[in-house]
Amino acid sequence: MKKFWIKLILFFIGLIIILNRLNTIFLLKEYPVGDNINQRISPYTLCEKQDGFYALQPNSIDVLFIGSSNIHCNINPNQIWNQYGFTSYDFCCDQQELGTSYYYLEQALKTQSPEVVVIDILNDGSQDEINVIQAHYAFDNMKDDIYKYKAIWNRAKSNRLELALPLIRYHERWNELTQNDYKYKKGKYNVLKGCFIYMVSNKQENPQVPKTISEYSLSDKTISWIEDILQVCEKNNCECLFIKTPLAGYDEGQYAYFQAFNEYCQKENVKFLDLNNYVDDIGLDFDEDYADKAHMNWNGQKKLSNYLGNFIKVQYDINDKRGNYLYDNWNEDYDEMMIYINSFYE
Repeated sequence: MKKFWIKLILFFIGLIIILNRLNTIFLLKEYPVGDNINQRISPYTLCEKQDGFYALQPNSIDVLFIGSSNIHCNINPNQIWNQYGFTSYDFCCDQQELGTSYYYLEQALKTQSPEVVVIDILNDGSQDEINVIQAHYAFDNMKDDIYKYKAIWNRAKSNRLELALPLIRYHERWNELTQNDYKYKKGKYNVLKGCFIYMVSNKQENPQVPKTISEYSLSDKTISWIEDILQVCEKNNCECLFIKTPLAGYDEGQYAYFQAFNEYCQKENVKFLDLNNYVDDIGLDFDEDYADKAHMNWNGQKKLSNYLGNFIKVQYDINDKRGNYLYDNWNEDYDEMMIYINSFYE
């Protein structure tokens, strides 16, 4: 009887190892987008943001940026380092909403102790659960721990099994697999610190915001996520700053939501910076600085990173670590990034 249980346990251990390897191979790791720096460095554009975060040295980040592609396409930690000397990382996923941001934050604070957490509010988290595509973007590359499975349980209720075992969704990729899928290993260091750098420019509409914006009320669920995020930050002794990165064009529903978020934050003494109100101060050019409506190219990203980096530096008085030999790798990563940028069109 004892041998039976030993064999059964070994069988299940072997099965878990095999399934984990198959999940890793079959996961979607990239998708086609416009000209960018990232694909010059690594083919794993869907995995690199999370992988790079898990490769960081513990407690090495001063500022943690969390959110959707509005963070990782618009805020460049290397540029902020070069200008202001504090470390940061874009811990993001595409289409991230406030509920998912909460679980990313919980997980991140187990290995990092940032002075400031910055969260973009594009998606308000008001829905009871997120759609399956959004959930795969969020959780496929998240580290396997209690926070990932809490997130799946609470934000992907209709697709829990598929999210816990992505092979269910991706098994039909067998005829699409390339050597990159087989060579991929989790936890690879990310020179760009989670950032995605577009090198394409598409003219966008300069948003004409009316003086009067329609009324909008934050949902109870949105408010609950805000309160949960603030509570986690307070528990971990870090400041919390909500932001909205600038969008091209004007969408009445979005701006009504941003205005309602701002009114709530003013009432509750919560810090919120709506950068849509500072596009002139940032120096954004809607003819040249965007890849699409929500995502900047290198030109716009550099401008926004300089502006936001200065705001954080002034507001939170973070120490400048430039010149400290322990952070020489940050200088090296910035230099490597600039080599790719400056040689991109050669």
